[in-house]
Amino acid sequence: PLGWSALVGGVCVFQVAFNTALAESLSGSDSAVWVAADLMAAATSLTIASVLLGVIAVFFNARNKFQGLTLPRWWKWIGGGVCASIYVGSSVVTSRLTSPGVFFVVIVVTQSIMALLIDHYALLGAGRRPMTFVKLCLITLSCVGAIGFAFSQSSEFQGQDPALAISLAIITGIAIPVQPMINGALAKCIGGPFSAASVSCGVGAIICWPIGAAIGAAYEPSIQEAFSHGVAPWKFLGGVCGVIMVSSGTGLVPVVGVVRYKIAIMAGQLITALIFGLTSPVFSPSQTHIDSPAEGVVGVLVVLVSGIAFNWLSSQEKPVPKPNLEVDLAHDIQLNLSVGAK
Repeated sequence: PLGWSALVGGVCVFQVAFNTALAESLSGSDSAVWVAADLMAAATSLTIASVLLGVIAVFFNARNKFQGLTLPRWWKWIGGGVCASIYVGSSVVTSRLTSPGVFFVVIVVTQSIMALLIDHYALLGAGRRPMTFVKLCLITLSCVGAIGFAFSQSSEFQGQDPALAISLAIITGIAIPVQPMINGALAKCIGGPFSAASVSCGVGAIICWPIGAAIGAAYEPSIQEAFSHGVAPWKFLGGVCGVIMVSSGTGLVPVVGVVRYKIAIMAGQLITALIFGLTSPVFSPSQTHIDSPAEGVVGVLVVLVSGIAFNWLSSQEKPVPKPNLEVDLAHDIQLNLSVGAK
């Protein structure tokens, strides 16, 4: 599962690259259209992912004759979609405001803290995986490696509002580990990870489309002109990446835990970003150039070593189930009644 998680981390980098390329095609060089184009690109990616996941979900649920379906609570329906819209939308927007390195560092630190809290306190229905001093040191070391990798890239802000970029990165770092937990809860009710991922992406698209359309209404001629020149088909592959990312997170996080999943994701992201920075493929954002390859390689190695050590420690223990207070209370009452009867 962790090897697949690392591959998903690489897919994350591809998704940002594809969505950014699509947004650049919609806005061209007109910076006034950027935000609208970014949100419309994010909405397009989420829509494609939702449709593809919906088709897969129908196929798998049909094989099971749609058995075991229940009606989820409202927050399970919309929670994952809100997180998806935050992640996909902000990743495209901030790719224009700052270098990927700065954005990545803030996200890594924030999501690591959030993942630790979820695992340690068994939040959102997760099994409790207590944090130890050694684990805390290893997760800190992985963050240091990620920061070292970020310093191998250009850290100059591309836009005029660095505070906005940092704020979006913090919000995104919170949303990333929360999304698979909510989707996992939804998956138990509506037929598995593909169904939950489809709903999540669909809700995210519903959030992004109206906002992007409202902002872009004043710049509609510019966007129409961009479409008239044609958009390369490969720029729509962000939606395909979304299929892999959201469904994998929904299925894997309940099994391996949030922290282990995020470390594996981080390793995949860094390796892929390092390759992007050294080779600069045509579909990568222009800011991904690696200024110091040695620092980049050392950063990746630090993350890999700390991740392997963390995974080994975690594999030696089993998650502690979150107590069900209602069941425990009913059991105590029944026990007391039986003792009193005797």
